[in-house]
Amino acid sequence: MRLTNISEDSIEAWLCWEGSGHVIESRPDQDERYLPAIDAIAGPYAIEQTSIDSYKDQRKSDDRLKGLTRNLETKFGPEIGFRLIISIATKTLSMRRDWSQQQKALCNWLQGPQTELEWEVPVQIDAISELPFLAQKTSRGMYGVKFYRFDPSGQKPTAHLSAKLAKLAKWKNKKRTVLIVESRDNALMSPQRALEVLSTELEKFNGHLPGQTWFVHWDSDVLLNLHEIVQSRSGDTFALGQFHTLRHKPTGWKLCLG
Repeated sequence: MRLTNISEDSIEAWLCWEGSGHVIESRPDQDERYLPAIDAIAGPYAIEQTSIDSYKDQRKSDDRLKGLTRNLETKFGPEIGFRLIISIATKTLSMRRDWSQQQKALCNWLQGPQTELEWEVPVQIDAISELPFLAQKTSRGMYGVKFYRFDPSGQKPTAHLSAKLAKLAKWKNKKRTVLIVESRDNALMSPQRALEVLSTELEKFNGHLPGQTWFVHWDSDVLLNLHEIVQSRSGDTFALGQFHTLRHKPTGWKLCLG
């Protein structure tokens, strides 16, 4: 069965890569709701998961984007014959909660010929009331409509790790500790940018770091990339280590080889 909890998805994918057949045995954070507790115990591992926010209130923005674009990516799939990238500013998404009228108008626009679009050139579209967006027709990537949001203000991404690392520290003498930091933001986040953010945070806790730290970068709901964050021998710097891609299939997560 497809997992619906993002935290469990990232942890399950990491356990698939780890390859020893361990499964989540308990979820202390769910069992001890009124106490700070880690997300999962799996065999010899104590695992904590968190996320990088590309900008302030990103998760609210994510929810609003999903509300606006619900079912549209499925409705306009590969049969359209190209990849159509729709980018909406985060400020636009923050201005309202009910997008039902705009969703209908957007659906109608997507059913049109899009004759105003040139190949590989982002075009500003102002055809829908209160919903300006950038549209780009491209032959690169999987065909179909893909929605992103972008932040024109240039806010710096954040990852608040102190509480997460404190929870893992309690398990250091009992289990192998693993910190998983994820992002579902393809437009504003990259492994290198995540490394910069995480390095700044991890340097504050030198000597109290988890046994392993991984950045999970989601490409879609069924495809993600695992990037290990490794510390130099001197302990002064961090770098990107090994990299793996996993895909979710009906039988569960599978490592993509080659």
